[in-house]
This record gives sequence, structure tokens and C-alpha cells, in this order.
Amino acid sequence: MTKILGIVNITEDSFSDGGKFLSSHNAITQARKLIQDGAYAVDLGPASSHPDAKKVGFNEEINRLKPVIARLAEENTVISVDSPQTETQRYALKETVAYLNDINGFDNITIFSTFNYNVFNSKRVKGCA
Repeated sequence: MTKILGIVNITEDSFSDGGKFLSSHNAITQARKLIQDGAYAVDLGPASSHPDAKKVGFNEEINRLKPVIARLAEENTVISVDSPQTETQRYALKETVAYLNDINGFDNITIFSTFNYNVFNSKRVKGCA
């Protein structure tokens, strides 16, 4: 069965939406819309992977994710978190998200056995996936 993964970029410089969902209110509203439109899960990206994007530390990623994950988890939304940062991935796992997504292929191999993971656009020179 095909499942649709909706994407919500909680960033100020997303190349796909121009930062429309940086506020937690807008991110939650968009995630709900994607679920209503048929998405099985939502993938929350707290930092842009655009080559010219501003670098975002893991503390800021977590601050962007916290209110969104909290609200969507209350609504039993299936959540994926998109981050190459191990600290953000660990936070997401503590919040019991269903999936992790890392475009760099998961640099920290020790995290592998504890979750469902997605590897999108993985670069062969980084990570173990």
C-alpha cells in the first residue's frame, strides 16, 4: 500500500515554501492540513538543507520542533523528524516519533537499531546508511 509523507519545513529559509511554517502555529496548521488531505505521516524539518541556508544548531532545531511535536503527538499524528544532527535525532526518539529522516545517511551508527528510518538523497561519502 502506498503511503504519503507530508513535509513541513519549520525553517526561515526553506527553498520550497519560503519560510511560511517557521511559527509553530503555522507548522501545526499545515501538518493538520496534510493529514486531512491524505498524508499518512508528517515529516518535520527544523533546518533547511539548501546549500546556501543558514546553519542551525541542534538546540534551535529542538526549540522549533518541541511545540509542534507536542501538539501533533496529542492528536496521534504519525511524525517523522528530518535532521542530520544526532542530538536532534535523540530528542525526537525521546518524544517517540515514528521515523527519522537524515539526508546525510546517519553519521551516528549507534542510533540505528532504535527506530524506523528514512534515508532521502543520501550522500555516499557521509553516514553509514
